[in-house]
Amino acid sequence: MRDRIWLDLGAYNVWGVVLPYNTVAHLIGPHRIKNMRVDVQAVVTNKTPNAPYRGAGRPETVFAMDRIVDCLARELGMDPAELRRRNYIRPDELPYDFGMPYRDGNPLVYDTGDFPAALEQALAAAGYREFRAEQARLRSRGVYRGVGISG
Repeated sequence: MRDRIWLDLGAYNVWGVVLPYNTVAHLIGPHRIKNMRVDVQAVVTNKTPNAPYRGAGRPETVFAMDRIVDCLARELGMDPAELRRRNYIRPDELPYDFGMPYRDGNPLVYDTGDFPAALEQALAAAGYREFRAEQARLRSRGVYRGVGISG
């Protein structure tokens, strides 16, 4: 996977590369990605300073990965939920080492979780399969409704 990130640090940023590093470290999320290249351009502007507070960098990177997965699913003609299901880290793969140290120098490792099961629970709770069936029925009548998945 390749990505390019432009990060506006705002004015008078005293945190250096903490925000860009946090953004890159969380790009992978629960996906099995063995090879990744990310080019980051962190720029200082005249805007409000950005600081690592309450997950700074994570919302942007989750949005980017969600877009990547959704665009790839569309290109492959696959349901976005199915593409996520196939590429999430499975419990039998834990602990899963991303091969990248976190900003504290320790390895970035997922050691617990069942991401496919969490996805299934979320889809069931949202009535995803029923919505998709209704969506197809309505589309045949020229009515378009969308649904999105994040994470």
